[in-house]
Amino acid sequence: MWICPKCKENIEDQFDSCWKCAGAELREPPSNDSVLVWLYPAISLLVLFGAGSLSGLFWRSYHHGNGYFGLGGAIFGTIVSAICIWMFFICPLRHWFLKLLTLIFMIPALWFGLFAVGSFVYHVLGYEAV
Repeated sequence: MWICPKCKENIEDQFDSCWKCAGAELREPPSNDSVLVWLYPAISLLVLFGAGSLSGLFWRSYHHGNGYFGLGGAIFGTIVSAICIWMFFICPLRHWFLKLLTLIFMIPALWFGLFAVGSFVYHVLGYEAV
C-alpha cells in the first residue's frame, strides 16, 4: 500500500496513480552507479601501485645486505592490504567483472602486506641472514 501525496488516500501497490485525484506515486528513480562502481578496482590498483612505489621509503638495509621492513613498512603493508580487502567486499556482486578485477588487484596487495609484516617480525625476532 502507498499513500497518495495529494489527497492522502490509501492505494494498493498494483496501481501507480490515485483513483480519487489521479495523483501519481512518488517513486525514487533507480540509482545510476555504473560510473561510480569503477572506483573499486581503480582504488585497489592505485593503492597497489602506491605500495610498490612507496615501499622503498620503509625498506631498511644495513651495509647493502639483506634488508627488511621496519615498523613503518609493516603498518604501511597492513593499511594497503586492508584498503584492498575493503574495496573487494564493498563492491556490489551484481558488478561481477569489477569485483573480479578488484580481487585480482587484492591478491598482490595481500602478498605485499604479508611480506612487509613478516619481514618486520622476522627482523624483530632476530632471524636476520648474515
